[in-house]
Amino acid sequence: MNIDMLHADFREIFVHEERAKAFYGHYAEQVEDPEIRKVLYSIAEEEKGHMKLARELMKMCDDERTT
Repeated sequence: MNIDMLHADFREIFVHEERAKAFYGHYAEQVEDPEIRKVLYSIAEEEKGHMKLARELMKMCDDERTT
């Protein structure tokens, strides 16, 4: 697999993680049960970490392109 394909795949992963974060955050705001809300916000926070990893992988691909 070439570096451009990897970058595109990591970009797609980033978008999916971003959507997941929004999804969990949205439902956390909608539910009344505090325990469910807490879990949903926790999952949304985890998605932020996944987004960060995807960005780092894209940067690694960018760095590889320039070497």
